[in-house]
Amino acid sequence: MSKEKKGIILLSSLVLLLLVFIYILVNRRENNTFYVRVKESFGEFSLVEVLDSKKSKYDYLEINVGSLNAGDILIVNAKEIDKKNYPVRVVVSDYTYVTSREVTTTVKEYDLVREDKMIYTKTTTTTSTSINSDEVVLTFLTNASNEDSKSFKEKCRDNLVKGIDFIFYGKDIKGVYFKDLTNGAKLKAIALLLELDSLIDSKYPKYKDNLDSKYTNIKDKLISYYLDKSSEYCANNEDVCDEAKANFSEFKDAYGITWEFIKNLGESGINKLKEWYEVYRSK
Repeated sequence: MSKEKKGIILLSSLVLLLLVFIYILVNRRENNTFYVRVKESFGEFSLVEVLDSKKSKYDYLEINVGSLNAGDILIVNAKEIDKKNYPVRVVVSDYTYVTSREVTTTVKEYDLVREDKMIYTKTTTTTSTSINSDEVVLTFLTNASNEDSKSFKEKCRDNLVKGIDFIFYGKDIKGVYFKDLTNGAKLKAIALLLELDSLIDSKYPKYKDNLDSKYTNIKDKLISYYLDKSSEYCANNEDVCDEAKANFSEFKDAYGITWEFIKNLGESGINKLKEWYEVYRSK
């Protein structure tokens, strides 16, 4: 065989290997987070309906979590997905309860077949559901400093980083982005993160030293952002304005935020200080 033919064969083999690698890589990137509603719950597993089916190729899943109530809405993170069965079997790494808002209702028939054996035939009601993004995020941030098996200090620090990335750098919390929140929830998220930052500074004052500067000096930025958002909502005469002022009045006392402190928050400018003062002076 000539060197030219050997080169062509070698090149073809490399291209084939590259295509196989790309195929494997693409398939591994499958989204393994699902919004689901519990249809039936048995001893050690539950049948759930995938609510965001437009973003997923699955309609129903069998998850290895039992003792759930029919109608429960969950965010499920899958550790393993077995596509050889129907419904697809999922080993769950963790899950979160979510409150839902029901929008439309349809009724359909479905038969559940498992390993070629009919389990049951049932008429069921399925509902188009929008996930309550506010509750997902605010629950996470409220529980950001709860004790668990992980080091308390590490959990606080990790959740602070996640919260800062969520508010300022376009990252998600459990599939929800800051822009998805209502205006009231945006302000609450900022306030909760300020509370977490203050907790870390009071209990572990040097614990953030090994973090990037964008995570270590965040108090000023959070306060500025809260005042900016509050001023914006009040200028638009939104209902959340009074609540924004009342909440700021509470935590300015809790965190020792004086008018002198606010005036020194960078080069704010006279117009912005006037807007901020309307929020600051409220009792």
